Formats: sequence, structure tokens, C-alpha cells
Amino acid sequence: MTFTAGSAVLLFSIALQVIAALLALRLIKVTGWTAPWLLIAAAVLLMAVRRAITLAHNFDNPAFRPDLEAETVALAISVCVLLGVILIGRTFAAMNADRRALDETRARVDGLMSHVSDGIVTTDARGMIDSFNPAAERIFGYLRDEVIGDDIGMLMPEPDRSRYREYIRRYLDSGRHALMGGAARELQARRKDGGIVPVELTLGEMRTAGGPTFIGVVRDISERKSEEGELNQAQKEEDVGQ
Repeated sequence: MTFTAGSAVLLFSIALQVIAALLALRLIKVTGWTAPWLLIAAAVLLMAVRRAITLAHNFDNPAFRPDLEAETVALAISVCVLLGVILIGRTFAAMNADRRALDETRARVDGLMSHVSDGIVTTDARGMIDSFNPAAERIFGYLRDEVIGDDIGMLMPEPDRSRYREYIRRYLDSGRHALMGGAARELQARRKDGGIVPVELTLGEMRTAGGPTFIGVVRDISERKSEEGELNQAQKEEDVGQ
């Protein structure tokens, strides 16, 4: 084989195909996908092997001259394949890094929420429960896994359930936030056992790419209400005695 520009391009193209096949195999670990990357690596490697065999068979043939134009096209294809594998690898690496950062943030938030004495319940714009901390489990009697994905209305008796839904509907339509971020409001909460618990609710909102997330901070005021009732009863008895 006479070494020409076409031969150089052929050798370079084979090298790029081998590198692309090795990178495709590496992406199995990065993406967690085995079969697709094995197939891609096998296809690219087989192309490189076929061309290498052709080159080896004609190595001692002085008349063999790889076509420069054809090999240039093959080189361009090899470059595109290699760049595609590299870009996919970088994209997945960035996604994995973002996922790890998000998992770490969630773990920190969950850790903080688990030590808060007030119940914290978050919902999406449809009123579906996203999170439910241990204090909320104690107040409502539900375990977290029993309520995630369910309607927040399950935690409220009427008429508070309808009032809450109407408020959220008006807020989403108009942006008026009489309750959002304001003072706590007294409501009735419904426990899993059907019991009714007086609570204070403070509402907040967090805007995300997926839409608004509503954050409810719930405080059990049963003890306070009981003390207020005893004081009122004592005051009534004192008034009657006078």
C-alpha cells in the first residue's frame, strides 16, 4: 500500500471509531443503560474492524490507494459519532450532578422538617400532597406514605375543605393572597380516626418550574383551646357566684 492522504484519513477515521466505541462502553456506567450502549459500541467497533481488515489485507498491495473523498466522508461520520457520544456523556454527567445536588437538598430539607414541632404539608396547584413531615403525622394520625399524592381535602372537614379550595382557586385566578404569607388562621383538621382537631394554619407559596407549591404550617392548638375553655368556664362560674 502506498501511503497517501487517503490512507492517513482512513487510519485517523479508524482511530476515532475505536475511541467512540470505548466511550460508548463508558457511558453504560454514566447512564445506567447497558443494552443500548453495547449495541452502539458494537456497531461502531465493527465498522472500525471491517475497515482495519480491509487495510490489513491490502497493506502489501502497492496499487491499493484509499479514495480520499470517500475516506473524508467516513472521517466526518466518525467525528460526528464521537462528538455525539461525548455530548451525550456530558449531558448525562450534568444531569447526574444536578440529581445528586437535588437529592442532597431534599435530604437536608427532610432533616430540618423532621425536627420541626409544627406540621408541614406541601401541595401542588391541584391540591395534591407532596410532603408530610413527622409532626404532621402526629397531628393527623396518618403516615407519610398514606397521604402523599392524595388530595389535601382529606385532612379537612367541611366547611373548611370547601373554603380552602375556593381560596386557592381565587388565588390562582387573581393572585390575591389574603391568607398567603399572612397571620395564622384557625381551622379544623380531620384526623385519620375521624376526630376533629383545632389547628392554626399558615400558608406560603414557592414558585417552581413545575408551577406553584403551597406550603402549609399546621399547629395543633388543642391544649390551648382546652385551657381557654376552662378559663371561660371558670369565668362564667365566677360571674354566676357574684
